[in-house]
Amino acid sequence: MLPNMQHLKSNTSLLGGKHWIGIVLRIVSFDRMIITALFVLVPLLTMAQASGGQITRKPQVSRQTHSTSTKKSVDNQERKKGLDELERIKTQGEALERNLEDELLRTNDSNKKLDILKNASLTFERNKDFERAISYYNRYLTLLPQQSIDDFENIAKLYCKFADFYSEYRLNEYKKEMLIKADEVYKNIGQKFPIHEVYATYQRASVNNKLDTNMEKGLAKPYYERIAQLLTGRANKTNGEKIMLKYSLHYLMSYAFLYEGNKAAAKRYASEILAIDPDFAPAVQIRDLP
Repeated sequence: MLPNMQHLKSNTSLLGGKHWIGIVLRIVSFDRMIITALFVLVPLLTMAQASGGQITRKPQVSRQTHSTSTKKSVDNQERKKGLDELERIKTQGEALERNLEDELLRTNDSNKKLDILKNASLTFERNKDFERAISYYNRYLTLLPQQSIDDFENIAKLYCKFADFYSEYRLNEYKKEMLIKADEVYKNIGQKFPIHEVYATYQRASVNNKLDTNMEKGLAKPYYERIAQLLTGRANKTNGEKIMLKYSLHYLMSYAFLYEGNKAAAKRYASEILAIDPDFAPAVQIRDLP
């Protein structure tokens, strides 16, 4: 059993941006000087992708300073909006929380308590009151006689949604805290449900990708390597497993090429990808490098 596989789309921060991959692939020499230049070009070209492929000349230093100051000001404004929104949500949920606690005190029926706690979590989630949603869901899990992988994954998803909320308002320190908690849940899922180790490991890789969006730290690398180790030799892989293996190899190919300067390893990963998907363009381009 695999939960919703919608998350298995390729990470656009990996090797696949149409506006800069062509430049990468036209590089004949693979020495350190070229790779260093590539690291400088990648952020610029990635920004160009987001703006329709146009790369403008580097602004003057004074304009850069102004731009940095403006961005910091915008970030501070967004952070204040986020903190204000959190306070509003917290205040708005107080009355509902009091009513729920009264309802819980009035019943000794364990099944009814479970229903109240689960529905409370869903209600607070809809209201974007993720702190209370997580609290009530954890209480629900504690009372639940037998927990499934879906029961545990729901709490991980709540942490990820809370992280997205913080990210929207530039509250990155809180975003990091939520993602670390989500990672811990998926770690526990892999240990508690060994049959789902591949899926849990893939989710850990995805969470760590969000903690390391430019791949510089390679936080997701050990998890993608583990997926490759578990799936590469497995016969009769499901479609979901093939997708997870493909994108795990995609990350490893990109990391080997961009950050390790290892064209040979990148080509090996590309060959493995093409055995799964012969038309996967980034792998075709790496395979065809001189």
